[in-house]
Amino acid sequence: CKLMGAIRRDGKGKRNVMYCLHTCLDYACKSGHILSIPPFPEKKKYGIVKKRRKGLTSERQEKIINAIPGQHQPIFWWLKFHYRRPSEACALFKEDYDPDLDAFTIRRTFSNKIMVDYTKTHTEHLIPCNPDFKESMKSMPVTFGKFFFENQGLYCKTKKRGSHYTVTGLEYIWDTACEKVGEKISLYPGTKHSACWQFLNEKGGTVDELQSLTDHARRDSVDVYAEMEIERKRQLMGRVISITEPKLNQRGNVNDK
Repeated sequence: CKLMGAIRRDGKGKRNVMYCLHTCLDYACKSGHILSIPPFPEKKKYGIVKKRRKGLTSERQEKIINAIPGQHQPIFWWLKFHYRRPSEACALFKEDYDPDLDAFTIRRTFSNKIMVDYTKTHTEHLIPCNPDFKESMKSMPVTFGKFFFENQGLYCKTKKRGSHYTVTGLEYIWDTACEKVGEKISLYPGTKHSACWQFLNEKGGTVDELQSLTDHARRDSVDVYAEMEIERKRQLMGRVISITEPKLNQRGNVNDK
């Protein structure tokens, strides 16, 4: 507890540091270097405050993407429609798309700017191609490299033309477009977080359905998107009222039906 109090980070940051220490001690215990793991502070003692994760509406998000030069737009539309991380989009190979299944296999990512042959959760994910992405996919130029998305312009300053995208390059393109349309939101919350938020608040999806789409191993990783906007709550409230409120006939009596 004394160590926890000395960590100069917020509640979640403190817990992450303590979890790292717990992993080290767990390995030391299994290796016989220590006899047991000392008890760690309970989760509630970290003072973690659940923050509301707000996303962009579809209209605002699409306004940003449309402000991006056309040759760079496909990868951003893919991120919007498939609920995946930018690093996974950068590491997507042409062979990862199966035209027979009309689906993508997410099997690798970039970690610390190095491509690794596994995802963040060390699990392969099979996701269907969203029909709304088809038009963007048709407009993509024919390329001869192995990557599904290749930088076909010099607008992306971190990689030469014809190479794969990098997260840093996508952030540069995204931030430039945001500046054009007067938005202030970074790449990750502007794409994946916003897509998840839209699924719950605009499309009426459930948290369980969102967890299936995103392949999150833990439900609490998806719960951060579950804080509904006031207009979505108003719609649900109206739906409940319309179902439960008795209907009156012209004489002011409740209809038997």
